[in-house]
Amino acid sequence: MVEVPFTVEVDGSEIKGRIDAVFVDEDGTIHIIDWKSGRPNDSYKNRLQLPIYALAANRLWGVAPEKMRLAYVFASGEKVSIETGENFLEEKESEVRKLLEEIRAGRFEPTPSEYACKFCPVFGIGIEGCPGDETEIPKG
Repeated sequence: MVEVPFTVEVDGSEIKGRIDAVFVDEDGTIHIIDWKSGRPNDSYKNRLQLPIYALAANRLWGVAPEKMRLAYVFASGEKVSIETGENFLEEKESEVRKLLEEIRAGRFEPTPSEYACKFCPVFGIGIEGCPGDETEIPKG
């Protein structure tokens, strides 16, 4: 599947996104891929984009973390994989909740980018009530 839209609720807010690609193996393992045009670096291991996609896959399709493979794949062919170990979804959802709290309290410092919404903490993710809702959010 490509360009798979989703909406999930976290801590009273709708989080919307579009997964670049989802591939399913015969054994039911799903590969969630986000295509990137830049170059890989260490920051990709800490991004929340793919973990949010994983949260959506779990909630909407019932996919267990151990049946997920998450990767940022670059035009160069390089790949940055994200491990989905024990308590993965719980830990990442907790991070999202903390970010939502920061946004609601006005303590979140956006990082403007020509490739992403200047209001959101995660490339490719929209958060209900975000000031970016008033403008078109470029794909990250």
